[in-house]
Amino acid sequence: MNKVFFAKEGLTATSANHVANIAKEYAQRIATQANTLRLYTKSARLLGDTQPSIVEAPLDTLDAIPDVIRRVAQCNALIGWLREAINEREKGLKSVQDYNFKVWADDNNITLPEQPEAPDPVPDIDKVGNEILNVKELNRYIELKTRMAVYGKYIHPDGILPTALKRVMNCLANPTEIRGEGRDTVVFSYSVEPGTADRLNKTFFQLQSEYRALQAEFNGIEHRFRIEAEKEYSRRLAEYKKEYSEYQEKTNIFDAEMSRLQTMFVEWKQKEIEEITSLRIIIPNDLQGIYAEVNGL
Repeated sequence: MNKVFFAKEGLTATSANHVANIAKEYAQRIATQANTLRLYTKSARLLGDTQPSIVEAPLDTLDAIPDVIRRVAQCNALIGWLREAINEREKGLKSVQDYNFKVWADDNNITLPEQPEAPDPVPDIDKVGNEILNVKELNRYIELKTRMAVYGKYIHPDGILPTALKRVMNCLANPTEIRGEGRDTVVFSYSVEPGTADRLNKTFFQLQSEYRALQAEFNGIEHRFRIEAEKEYSRRLAEYKKEYSEYQEKTNIFDAEMSRLQTMFVEWKQKEIEEITSLRIIIPNDLQGIYAEVNGL
């Protein structure tokens, strides 16, 4: 916290806020004097009248403007100082209130027993495959996955080959199609080369066989990964249990000291809060004049 705003004697935060509010109202009132500047006379008359009436008379505040600017600027400077000081005080209090025991211990070079974190089950191969598999296996896994995706576009139920076969079989079953009525009738004819359906089926089953071989190898790698992943998780879990046992042992030994340290921390925190709360906001010498003027309203 920046203590340049504070001393043992001065304004409380409540008083400073009150003065800032008065200064704001005072600045607005002063500014109004110059804001009404009008250096002309406005007259009006009805079309049949000969004598005009004055609607707006001059309001010559021109000579007062420099002084208005000076005083409003002084008010704003006072407001800025007080608001910044209040904000700095609030930040200081929040900083102490949010300060936790562990950070306090670290800042005071006190080493506390650190509780280990329980391991999570090993996730899927795409996330941690490089931790379990060697380079060759992981590369093969990625290759198989990408190749299967390409095969899938051709042999899956909505893929290119099944869709083509459905169309061919439909053409064979319905070689003629009539659309429209009367003179707009159009007759469509479909012809399919002999053996086309057999060719499609042969290609489909060949690709399906290759896909299943890729899938079997892919599943094998995933199975090996899962076995190794379970081993890795068991190893991490055993390591965690060992570390946690050591942590509990240190904690049991440290209990009495921990109680003393926590008491020290609470006392330190209370002292810091009391110190910040007791600070008063000072008024710089350059703002004493406008402060006295505002405070006397």
